[in-house]
Amino acid sequence: MFNKLVLYFIPPGKDRDPEELRKYKLIISTIIITFFFLLEYLILCLIVRFPIAIWTHAVVMLWFIPVLFMIRNGMNKVAASNLYIFAGVVDINVSIYFSGGMYSPVIPFLASSPIVALLLAGKPSGFFWMGINTLCAAAFCIMEYDHFPFPYDYDPARKTLLFILCFIGIIQLIFILSLVFENGKNAALNKLAQRNKMIVAEKQKSEMLLLNILPEEISNELKQTGKTKAHSYDMATVMFSDFVNFTRIGERLTPEELVSAIAEYFETFDLIIERYGIEKIKTVGDAYICAAGLPIPTTDNALIMIQVAFDFLKALDDLNEKRYVKGQVIFNIRVGINTGPLVAGVVGIKKFAYDIWGDTVNTAARLQEKGEAGRINISGSTYDLIKQAYPCTYRGKIEAKNKGQIDMYFVEKSVRSVYNV
Repeated sequence: MFNKLVLYFIPPGKDRDPEELRKYKLIISTIIITFFFLLEYLILCLIVRFPIAIWTHAVVMLWFIPVLFMIRNGMNKVAASNLYIFAGVVDINVSIYFSGGMYSPVIPFLASSPIVALLLAGKPSGFFWMGINTLCAAAFCIMEYDHFPFPYDYDPARKTLLFILCFIGIIQLIFILSLVFENGKNAALNKLAQRNKMIVAEKQKSEMLLLNILPEEISNELKQTGKTKAHSYDMATVMFSDFVNFTRIGERLTPEELVSAIAEYFETFDLIIERYGIEKIKTVGDAYICAAGLPIPTTDNALIMIQVAFDFLKALDDLNEKRYVKGQVIFNIRVGINTGPLVAGVVGIKKFAYDIWGDTVNTAARLQEKGEAGRINISGSTYDLIKQAYPCTYRGKIEAKNKGQIDMYFVEKSVRSVYNV
């Protein structure tokens, strides 16, 4: 019932913003609780025969009703809070004046207004009402010093009862309002915790997305400095793979079917290089380019890349068998591998992409072009690094576009597994 009453006075649209809703609920709850608190004390004032307090309590209670409706119609939160506090301050000071001034049992209630103002309307209002109540207290002190004849507008025989009721009242009021603010604070903290969880989850998504685009080391450098620089590597191994007769086969497929087929093969290749810690550089059309020995330099990158190439061919055979059974088109690939120095890094300021440059990269592309379906074609530099582990067939010096004569070798399947992943 209480929550329904509070929600009734929430301005339309404020429930869309959780923080705005929390603040409005806090203000409205405080006003409604104070309304019923004054109703209780109005009855108690009847018991102690304190007619002025009865009238001021009744007027303030009536004052709260239009304030609540003004809030519902969109009144500013701070303005509504100050209207509420103003009525309370008037009620307290009138009651103090007519119950003995500085010796009034109502005096402790002066402490409540600045605290409520601080919590509801913020520091400026809190300081303002603290100043007002301090001036009022000072004025009562001066009047008392000058022996001002404060009226005692209640039954003197019930003075002790009034003291007790006011003491209990200030305890009740502070406790109840503290409870309201505590609930509001907990609600805000819960919202904050939920928001923080969402931020952490979104950050993790962003981290994963960034790591899908850039190597972890490059990603960390970019986050820390806002930019990255290109790095030179004395020895890295680059592999180019390309589908055989891709254009001719692609003519028989719709664009959607063609993209779906490429995606299935490339996703399989992605899983393989992830197992070996190989860096995927990019795909260009039907070409798949990856590199070993970067961004963290290694000495066995040529051996690892050969094993990856064989895994590519094995995965391709397995996938082709499944696709053939389903009546789907199948592809074969040529593979070219070269080892040597290169430069790697991120260039530009938009759409970051990790890329590699150098003669080593260009030569790997030419080796792929001069390869054969289902075979691994390597350069002399790669051969020198893997010949102890893999038997190779020398193909001789073969002319390559813009490269001249290049020593080329076909790698034969190793009789033993070099890397078990």
